[in-house]
Amino acid sequence: MKYALNSVAALVALASTAAFAAPITPSTTALQTLSGATFGGSGIPNTAVQVLTLDPTVSDVTLGLTAHQRFTGPNLVNNGTSTFEASTGVSANPPSSPADPYALWNFAFYVGGADIGNYLFRLYYDFDPASGTDEANHGVIEFLGSAVQGGVAQNSLNLGMDFLAVSVPGFITAPLGSFSPTVEGEYTFALTATLERVEVGRVAILVDVNAPRDPGTPIPEPGTLALASLALLGLAGLRRRFS
Repeated sequence: MKYALNSVAALVALASTAAFAAPITPSTTALQTLSGATFGGSGIPNTAVQVLTLDPTVSDVTLGLTAHQRFTGPNLVNNGTSTFEASTGVSANPPSSPADPYALWNFAFYVGGADIGNYLFRLYYDFDPASGTDEANHGVIEFLGSAVQGGVAQNSLNLGMDFLAVSVPGFITAPLGSFSPTVEGEYTFALTATLERVEVGRVAILVDVNAPRDPGTPIPEPGTLALASLALLGLAGLRRRFS
């Protein structure tokens, strides 16, 4: 996999990552439809999203976080709040996979609103299949809202993407360990908004990954629809190429 960073200097001035020696706790509010969110691609479902709108009397900022199937395949199910079920296995769909293994599922984030330029955002992601991974051991992508064009930053990502394992000062802090799409386990994710070094908003989800179900086992009603395409990272001043 190859990737390129343009105008990284616009992101280098970020404050140092704030991580805590405690597990990420999934949100408890009900999943919602996040109208207008595409997560950077066509056909990615926006009907089962953990959503938080910051205090509207202070600012116009909305956070969204979800998990979904990569391309076609069995839909992810969820518990209605923040836990998604996915299957182990290597995606057969390009780019990169299966030669550079991607999981069968993606996680996706959304940041939008007229006032996002006032905030620093952090996306936490987990390579450790053990439950209760400390937040301090998560990977982090952090970016300034002022570096986002059009008032919206959104993307669908896969833990198998190589760039997530490479630290880039002021932008990406790689997590401990390495990710394998064939290992069962739990993976936690969080999206936060920080204002003047104080975290003012957070959404968090958990993806429970297990071996594929026996064909004869009934599949619960899916919480998301099948994914039709993969989005690439869409932050201002950033471009990645996957091959």
